[in-house]
Amino acid sequence: MKLHMMFSSVSALVLLAGCPGASSGPTGPQPQLATVTVTCASSSVKQNNSVRCSALATDQNGEPFTVPAYTWMSSDESVAKVDSQGTASATRIGSVIVTARASSDGVTKQGQASLTVTERVPTVHSAHITSDETWRASDNPHVVHGLLEVNGADAPATLTLEAGVEVRFDEDSQLEVKNGALKAQGTQEQPILLVANQSEPTRGFWRGLRFAQSASESLMEYVTLSDCGRAASEETGRCLSLRDNTALVARDLTIRNSGGMGVRLLGDSAFAAGSARLSVTGCRLYPLDVEGNQVGALPTGGTFTGNDKDSIMVNSSVTRSQTWPNLGIPYDFFAPGVGVTGSDSSTPTLTLSAGIVLRFHEWHTFEVVHADLIVNGTEEAPVRFTSSSATPRPGDWRGVKLSGISSNTRLSHTIIEYAGNTLSGDEGNLNLYGSSRCTDCPTLDHVILQKSRVYGMTLQVGGSLGSATTGLTIRDNGSYAIHAQADFVGGLPEGVTMTLSGNSSDAMSVYGSVRHSQTWPNLGFPYDIFGNLRVESDRAEPTRITTLTLSAGTVLRFSPGSSLVVGSQYAGDRAADLIVNGTEEAPVRFTSMSATPRPGDWGGVNLSKNITSNTRLSHALIEYAGSPSSEWGSSNLNMYGSYWCTDCPTLDHVILQKGRGYGMSLNDGSLGSGSTGLTVRDNGNHAIRVAANSVWSLPAGTTLSGNSSDAVEVYSSGVTTTQTWPNLGVPYILTQGIEVSADSYSSPYPTLTLTAGTELRFQKDTGLVAGGSRGGALVVAGTAQAPVRFVPNTSTPSKAFWRGVHVATNATGSRIDHAFISHAGAGGSFFSLQGNLNVYQEYGGFVTNSTFSDGGACGIMVSAPSSGGGGVTTNFTLPMYNNTFLNNTNAPQCAK
Repeated sequence: MKLHMMFSSVSALVLLAGCPGASSGPTGPQPQLATVTVTCASSSVKQNNSVRCSALATDQNGEPFTVPAYTWMSSDESVAKVDSQGTASATRIGSVIVTARASSDGVTKQGQASLTVTERVPTVHSAHITSDETWRASDNPHVVHGLLEVNGADAPATLTLEAGVEVRFDEDSQLEVKNGALKAQGTQEQPILLVANQSEPTRGFWRGLRFAQSASESLMEYVTLSDCGRAASEETGRCLSLRDNTALVARDLTIRNSGGMGVRLLGDSAFAAGSARLSVTGCRLYPLDVEGNQVGALPTGGTFTGNDKDSIMVNSSVTRSQTWPNLGIPYDFFAPGVGVTGSDSSTPTLTLSAGIVLRFHEWHTFEVVHADLIVNGTEEAPVRFTSSSATPRPGDWRGVKLSGISSNTRLSHTIIEYAGNTLSGDEGNLNLYGSSRCTDCPTLDHVILQKSRVYGMTLQVGGSLGSATTGLTIRDNGSYAIHAQADFVGGLPEGVTMTLSGNSSDAMSVYGSVRHSQTWPNLGFPYDIFGNLRVESDRAEPTRITTLTLSAGTVLRFSPGSSLVVGSQYAGDRAADLIVNGTEEAPVRFTSMSATPRPGDWGGVNLSKNITSNTRLSHALIEYAGSPSSEWGSSNLNMYGSYWCTDCPTLDHVILQKGRGYGMSLNDGSLGSGSTGLTVRDNGNHAIRVAANSVWSLPAGTTLSGNSSDAVEVYSSGVTTTQTWPNLGVPYILTQGIEVSADSYSSPYPTLTLTAGTELRFQKDTGLVAGGSRGGALVVAGTAQAPVRFVPNTSTPSKAFWRGVHVATNATGSRIDHAFISHAGAGGSFFSLQGNLNVYQEYGGFVTNSTFSDGGACGIMVSAPSSGGGGVTTNFTLPMYNNTFLNNTNAPQCAK
């Protein structure tokens, strides 16, 4: 026999003493414990009820005998248990022997009584509850038939379940609380059980509990629902359903073996404050099915295990500020575009607790729009945004979108992965859009963006990052680490620490135009440019000048045929500028995107006619440009003058190398006067191509080497401003005739000065003219050691190869000293004369110390005096002029 022994202490002491003066006499035997008799209030008790049993001890004379205590025992505790006071509690149908044992002075006796446990007659409930009602444990078991409602007729009705109540539900039955409340307050020792009315329960046998009353004050404590969740009509089954703004307080609520969901929260229904320790196990589907606004009120402290899908099903967006708890299982999102949504007047904040996992289905996005997101992950417990697939792959979902946020948005210790499923292909794991509420947001603190089908992160319209961003890791994505519209690259702050690894390209892809002034930081990886990158002012804001500034060490890599275009070519457009802030240690590089770069891979840098004097390239390197498919120039650097300035752009230690064509083209205008340290090398054509009117601005000290031709190609016929061409140590190659002449009759005469050592090489049938009807002058300032040379551009020169130098009428101020002119005199020249040098008006002895060689006619040809006057009378062959004539076909000087 198994004994259940509990003791209570009862003591009795009899003191016998003689009275003073009394005589002692003979005494009888002392009382001793002889018997123990057990009597129960009833010989039978219903299951789940109790009965009180008592014990009586007697002596050898049949008189009551006091004992210290009784020990109570049950012969089968699975049928009934007996406590220390003799109360027998019946739990199962059957029979037991109740025993009471006592001891005194070494004598032990016991008594017994038989007790039969009989089946309880159920208390059946089938009528709706319209007024307050209490179901008692003494009436167990309670059985519910059909669809039972708590629905007060005139006033709310309350159904109260006592601790220890067991309610059994018939198949397809349900308890629904409408106009009223349910108060079910069990205890840990006496929980309330809501179960299937089956001998062998099956999952989903009955429907469950349903609350549909906004004013409900329902409470469930130490309650277990099991084998519920039967589907009603087309609805998915659930054991517990809250709708119509119900607020239920639930503490130590357990749901087991649902045929569908465990809990469903609809609309604004929620668990009320004070709820805790909700546990769901064994469900066929999800333990929790909730609206986004109700997640923050989910009770903590419970467990969710053994369900077919151990996660929380979330069906809608958050529109109220709240914190989502970490319940130990993921949140699964089942609607596209679910996230946090606000408006201009309401900006909710969603806070995610450490360790939370959010999982997304195909095509779904987590959107934060006019709202804020605070992710409170930790190094030990990061927050994860991921795929819902059991075998996740890149592109399983669309990614996280942040738009219209404030500086409160912060993602700490966060992982976003397996996104990038978009038709457009321009989204990634994290997609940042602009906001009118901040300019320095969001802050990313140790965020990992990984395994996207395309990009790790994108900067869309107005997107940016907070300056406090740190520890950003972008890795193992299927395309570029970052993808950005050009106008928003400046939203990446300088000094942000990023680690890029394992991406298809550990770089940033950039497309579109820059229309707002900004600085592109050097983040330690290249910017890859797709299509023409234009820096241009927004025509909708005509007073604003757009400036793109590039930080030291920045690298821009261009796709085939693409170019950088600063400003436009149209008069009347607003200006745009480029400022390159390279340093000697960290130059800014413009280069090819190819892994094996070649000259002509891309179109080059193009500075249009709408730049200002602010445009400056310092310590820049431009290479591999000159694409034949470029709609702009064919050089590494192409410049077109400016409507806005006459002293721009400034080039400070710029290297132009390995272009397919020219290193640099200056098509109009000029370089800034502060330009210096220009290096042009290893290009496939002449080092520089420049308009004649712009040659003067080429900086002294320019270095040309390794080009197909280390020379400056000069084109365009007009020199219309007074200027000096510098001696760069390489020849100028004139591809067409040059005329030094004012651009109008009212303009001042220009003077072209050629410095000592300068060499001009002329293409066949070209020449140089100074003066004419609008006037102009030529000054050749050679020296004996460094004469100025005018020669043919050929390795095999012949007489009359080019048309010579012509000092025409209206060329007052011209002077030629220490010049060398050879192989000129071609027919069809600018005017009628065909000498190496041709003089049309008397200017005196302005030609000195010069050599005229291998002319096709005369060394110098002058206009002959006529009877009416005019013509040239100076004889430049006189010794006083110290000119030399060599191997000319005709006389040293002749007149015509």
